[in-house]
Amino acid sequence: MDSSDSMETSISACSPDNISSASTSNIAKIEEMERLLKEANAERACLLETREREMELKKQALEEEKRRREELEKRLQEETSRRQKLIEKEVKMREKQRAQARPLTRYLPVRKDDFNLRSHIDSAGHNTETCYHVCVTEKTCRGFLVKMGGKIKTWKKRWFVFDRNRRTLSYYADKHEAKLKGVLYFQAIEEVYYDHLKNAHKSPNPSLTFSVKTHDRVYYMVAPSPEAMRIWMDVIVTGAEGYTQFMLQKSSVQFLSRPDLPKLAYHSIKGKSPGVIFLPGFASNMNGEKAVALEDFCKSLGHSYLRFDYTGCGASEGEMEMCTIGKWKKDVLTVIDELTEGPQILVGSSMGGWLMLLVAIARPDRTAALVGVSTAADHFVSVFKSLPIEAKKEIEEKGVWKMATKYNEEGFYNISYDFIKEAENHCVLHSPIPVTCPVRLIHGMKDDTVPWHVSIQVADRILSPDLDVTLRKHGQHRMSDKDDLKLLVYTVDDLIDKLTTN
Repeated sequence: MDSSDSMETSISACSPDNISSASTSNIAKIEEMERLLKEANAERACLLETREREMELKKQALEEEKRRREELEKRLQEETSRRQKLIEKEVKMREKQRAQARPLTRYLPVRKDDFNLRSHIDSAGHNTETCYHVCVTEKTCRGFLVKMGGKIKTWKKRWFVFDRNRRTLSYYADKHEAKLKGVLYFQAIEEVYYDHLKNAHKSPNPSLTFSVKTHDRVYYMVAPSPEAMRIWMDVIVTGAEGYTQFMLQKSSVQFLSRPDLPKLAYHSIKGKSPGVIFLPGFASNMNGEKAVALEDFCKSLGHSYLRFDYTGCGASEGEMEMCTIGKWKKDVLTVIDELTEGPQILVGSSMGGWLMLLVAIARPDRTAALVGVSTAADHFVSVFKSLPIEAKKEIEEKGVWKMATKYNEEGFYNISYDFIKEAENHCVLHSPIPVTCPVRLIHGMKDDTVPWHVSIQVADRILSPDLDVTLRKHGQHRMSDKDDLKLLVYTVDDLIDKLTTN
């Protein structure tokens, strides 16, 4: 019975009606799938068409942007060319005016000791009492200015101090005057003028920007107000000795030619014996205040005098980065042998004091006396050796030492490791110094670059019995204050008198 029921059920499932129903259902599904596929294809075609239109529009927009940029670049080039021609025309006009007249300054440099800066500025039509951005006294002017950097063209607020006693325009990190950032000496300042050509790079306020031109660069500064700008310009001009002094010096600079070696720039005056030779410091030149003061003195006394620039420094040829203590020592020896006659008093400032000792050892017959100012004997080597072991190892690996200094914009000198190793061959403080001529050493006790006890060490090592050390209680490293210069001149004068009367 069960078997027959099962068979009936099976036959019923395979009946023609059931098969027809299944076929109809499958056809409907296929038709639905075909419809959906057509709709998908249509939608896909629509999307492709839309994308093509969008791409075409983007292409047209890009081509339009390209044409617009090309047109703008062309207009910019034309405008740049036009402005360049105007600038060249203006520069030529200024050069012509400079050749025919004095610089763009209101007053000639004033050197009178009794000069009252504040009275002078007030008489020029300024009201220093109402301009709270500057503080003007009889000898100084102080205030904030925004200054453009020398190499990195960024603008930074600095506290400026114009000092007629020191004959300097100094700038500090802030008004506490503790961290010196740079110094402009009066003798280097040639012109002071309003930046009418807008040469200052991205000046924060072009209408308040003025320029202080020295013999080696242009300083751009922004004053806090129009009145402050006018006061600062007229103040700085009173110390701008560069035009009358430096240009005169520049016109008389000569060059010593050497086979296969860079030419050395020098300035000399003929006169009586003994002569005086000035040796500048590291990264310095022959136009410093000490060098010029000694020249004025020797000229008045009728004695011969010579100042010069080392290879790679000042107006001399060559690259400073390629120089060494040994090469600069050869420069001094060449100058003595080729440009002077008879006994010479060597005056060395800072590193020049180190070279002075080396030359005195090499040319004892030509060295009449030595005057060292802030003598930096063995300086680079001793400072390097005082560094931590890790720092010395890093310098040796990199090959360069960023030696901290306050005498340039960057705040450091790039000293090669090879320079240090070569300098070790010329150290003098490790043994007696065979110098027997009269020696005078002058050092400032406030010297934070070369400590004054270095001069004491030099004095202990020198064999000469005729040796004096003078310490200036408030003297700085450069020893360029008025009283420092007087001491230097008096010291040289005393030696000349001693050498010529014995």
